[in-house]
Amino acid sequence: MGLEIDGRFKAYPFKEFKNGAHSFDDEFSGKKCVVKLDEKNRTAQIVETDGAEIPSTMAFWFAWYAFHPATDIYEAQ
Repeated sequence: MGLEIDGRFKAYPFKEFKNGAHSFDDEFSGKKCVVKLDEKNRTAQIVETDGAEIPSTMAFWFAWYAFHPATDIYEAQ
């Protein structure tokens, strides 16, 4: 899943939903957010802490990277 905020880009690989976790917190470009997995439909969404959805894009990594080579990549701590 890819995200763009203020001209900056970040990718969230599904493999980062480790150990059955269905959500995790992150901060990007000054915004705190929650990344939520919908395992049944193999999709996800990103919401602000107040619940407002942040538009994101579902894409294969190679396609996302072709358009946004300077992408940050989320890695679980």
